[in-house]
Amino acid sequence: LRWIEGPERIPRLDLARPARDHGGCTTHRSMTMTTRRQLLHGAGALALGLTARASTATAATTAPASDSDCVFCRIVAGTLPATIVHRDARCIAFATIEPVEPGHLLLAPVGHVRDIYAMPPDLGGHLFGVATDLARHMKQVFKPDGLTLRQNNEAAGGQTVFHFHLHLVPRFEGREIWRLLQQPQRQSREALDAVFAPLQTALRASG
Repeated sequence: LRWIEGPERIPRLDLARPARDHGGCTTHRSMTMTTRRQLLHGAGALALGLTARASTATAATTAPASDSDCVFCRIVAGTLPATIVHRDARCIAFATIEPVEPGHLLLAPVGHVRDIYAMPPDLGGHLFGVATDLARHMKQVFKPDGLTLRQNNEAAGGQTVFHFHLHLVPRFEGREIWRLLQQPQRQSREALDAVFAPLQTALRASG
């Protein structure tokens, strides 16, 4: 599957052109006014369902520094507007301004963490715990047929906003978002063993 990322821009909603969001993902489907109303209504309901949980969040022991040039750090600081549906001491979830589906959320750490390689393990665990809570509420509120989690790292991995973020995208039967560009080829067990032997060795060495 190909995830196409576009340039970062000051947030605005354009209903007439292909969609790109804070996180840079692109689709070739335009949003209708009805879909926009569904998104805004659903985001409000989701925020209400998560408010109580935000107050009980555990504070980070050491918060990563912020970056004044980072669009997500500006959202965290409140200098860039966003529809925030969850916030605690360690992470923030907000609606992308140009969703590929109604209810498309971005979940990011409050402090500036560039990518998954720089992610402290305890913070990563907290983020995924929040993601599972968000997913359950999204299932209840938006009634999707499925949910896709997407997370990109480095330019070659499709990352354009260099502040770690996880996409939570509601999915609906019969609505294609990403196209399959090449058919995966089944590999033999021997070939797989050969590819992953160095990784297994590195993991054992690290304890």
